[in-house]
Amino acid sequence: MPDIFYLPLYVSDYEADTAHLTIEEDGAYMRLLRLCWRTPTCSIPNDAEWIARRMRCSMSDFERLVQPILSEFFVLEKGRYTSLRLLREMEKVQRTRDSRKQAGSKGGKAKALKSQQDQPSKAKDLPVAKPKHLYLELESVDTSVSTHMRDQDFEEFWNQYPHRGGAKKGKSEARKSWDRAIKLKTSKAEIISGALRYGQDRQVLSGYAKDPSTWLNQRGWEDDVEADQPKQTAKSDTERRLIDVAARTRFTPNDDLF
Repeated sequence: MPDIFYLPLYVSDYEADTAHLTIEEDGAYMRLLRLCWRTPTCSIPNDAEWIARRMRCSMSDFERLVQPILSEFFVLEKGRYTSLRLLREMEKVQRTRDSRKQAGSKGGKAKALKSQQDQPSKAKDLPVAKPKHLYLELESVDTSVSTHMRDQDFEEFWNQYPHRGGAKKGKSEARKSWDRAIKLKTSKAEIISGALRYGQDRQVLSGYAKDPSTWLNQRGWEDDVEADQPKQTAKSDTERRLIDVAARTRFTPNDDLF
């Protein structure tokens, strides 16, 4: 928005929420936030060429850097990408600006009544407070958008993991292990794919599976799966005795049977 000259940034939570990003990805995310902030409705169209042109990047860089950031941190609705947190901050700044306008108007009217002058108020809109720092205002952060997406990713893993005996236990510890793995730049697709492979492991099929948190801490998605061996059909006692007799007895055409 052209009449709001600064972008509030809550640094502590921003760092916590983006610790897994590379320096390129972090820069792309920040540029997307600035682009949305200066765009009407605080949103941008779902148009790769439009975004790439304003991000000043090639289409290959858009697909490699920008699109993953949009998918992780933004919500696509009615053909436009929106950061819900950024939209709330925009509304907060607008409310602050409007309240200051009203206060200035009331102050001007009171002054006019006191001086008995029937003149319109000369009060002007108070300027929006500028940040104390060069670019960004520092406060504390809400990470509702990305947190919601991480919750969905973890739930997908939790439902796909081959829980021992079908009993889903230790979810809170598994969530902590999941978050640590994601912060180490492991993709959710790699982890979930590994969990599906682990479900075909010989030990899992025989009834034993590691706790999800243990599997995550041991980076189980990198392990090979031990295939299940086909079971041999057990022979009856009678069959075993006949085979034993046949092995010890050698008949020839001239042998007497009695």
